[in-house]
Amino acid sequence: MKSNLLSRDKVAIVIILLLIGMALINHYYKSKVLRKDTVEVIGLIIDFKHKKGERYELIYNYEIDGVSYKNYVSTNYFNCDNGKAGCVGESFKVKYSSENHEVSEIHLEKYERFKRKIDLF
Repeated sequence: MKSNLLSRDKVAIVIILLLIGMALINHYYKSKVLRKDTVEVIGLIIDFKHKKGERYELIYNYEIDGVSYKNYVSTNYFNCDNGKAGCVGESFKVKYSSENHEVSEIHLEKYERFKRKIDLF
């Protein structure tokens, strides 16, 4: 019975490590792609949702050659100077990969400090 519990604990640890590894690899891939060959457009913040704890999700969209793309970034809570939570309805520069238009990053200018660096879960 005790060895069964130990093996469950080991499996749980392995799963957690795999999830963390996958998140780090995804972050590395996105960073690498965005450093290569990027293009800038103006994007629009369309939603700001509370997720868990202090974590919020800022959802933005941008258009390339008539095709609309949607992405998100994890942030902490913040208000724009106009009082809107998460700057919903405001436009900011979006940098996207010329190879994969779905890989993008929004530049929140003076609100950049509210972005969460790596969102693991």
